[in-house]
Amino acid sequence: MDYDGLNPLQPEIAKIIKCSPKSQSLIAKATKQAKQALNIPLKQRKLSQQQRVKVYNYLVNIHSQTDTESPKAPNNMPVNIHSQPDSAIIDPFSIVRVAFYLPQDNSRQRSVVALDGFLINALAAKGINRENIPQWLTDQLEQWGEFNPAIGITRQVRYLITLTTTNNH
Repeated sequence: MDYDGLNPLQPEIAKIIKCSPKSQSLIAKATKQAKQALNIPLKQRKLSQQQRVKVYNYLVNIHSQTDTESPKAPNNMPVNIHSQPDSAIIDPFSIVRVAFYLPQDNSRQRSVVALDGFLINALAAKGINRENIPQWLTDQLEQWGEFNPAIGITRQVRYLITLTTTNNH
């Protein structure tokens, strides 16, 4: 089903996450996850039509992935980067979703961030292959003492990539 952003978003989110439209806490949690990934301010209560469509599409993509992938596997972590083929350079202004694992309380939690294409290209220029970015991110976040899961994950991942790609310049 295509969502045009004209109708209320909450009933559509309820359909995506397969819950009752009255389950406001589940809908709010999914909306918060999408806003964080799309860099929409969490305090912004009214979303524009375009933002509602972006939130809807993000949640559709995330929930269609969880149907086909296992969320965690201890030794063989199924992480994917959804982008163009290896030989192509990513458009610097496109958004690329990267799934990786976060360290949390002696366990790992799967997370997805939306990164700009220029960040992916910068890592590639440093010799980090696009297929290796999810594993690289997981390793870096486990070792990074400044990482705080309470702060926006996407912002910290961008900062970490910026530090890595601008080091020694």
